[in-house]
Amino acid sequence: MIQSYMRKFESDDQELVDRTYRTSEILMQQIDTIESIADAFSDFAKMPSRQDELIDFVSVVHNTIQIFPVQHISFTYSKLKIEMMFDKQYLNRIVTNLVKNAFQAIPHTRTPNVLVDVSLKNDNLTLTIEDNGKGISEEEKREIFRPRFTTKSSGSGIGLSMVKKIVEDYDGVIRFESVENLGTRFIIQLPYHSQNEQKTV
Repeated sequence: MIQSYMRKFESDDQELVDRTYRTSEILMQQIDTIESIADAFSDFAKMPSRQDELIDFVSVVHNTIQIFPVQHISFTYSKLKIEMMFDKQYLNRIVTNLVKNAFQAIPHTRTPNVLVDVSLKNDNLTLTIEDNGKGISEEEKREIFRPRFTTKSSGSGIGLSMVKKIVEDYDGVIRFESVENLGTRFIIQLPYHSQNEQKTV
């Protein structure tokens, strides 16, 4: 309706024309934002069923971070190969969301330094992703996993709530440590099972 109206809009008052066009552009931008948020919630609600398979955690994480500026990523692991029953696409979503957030949290004036670590100890598999970004304020810490919460000017605020849902579905826990102006570390701990029955959710 807005687009149709603007195609037919005519006026001899140039100031009115300019103001009307500016208003219509703002409205269209807001509509696009609402649409992207609705799409994100829809994707979140329609996450595919778990398809567990025996994967090499180290290899999947390594392949996933290749889409980012790897020159600014330090990737470490306690073992060259750590096999576990897990949904490969779910792991991809976890790593992609956390590493993307890490880079977005780093000011442009600072050389990015993102640490990604996979370790296996005492029947627990731990995935750690740390950045040297601006950190999370005390107020933001209370809301960080709430759907639709975001500290960025764009985005749906679904990423971390999706990660938390996946982690908890595997009986794992996710926590974070953050110091303002120094950086943030997200830690995911999962019960380690090299062989277990596939669970469908």
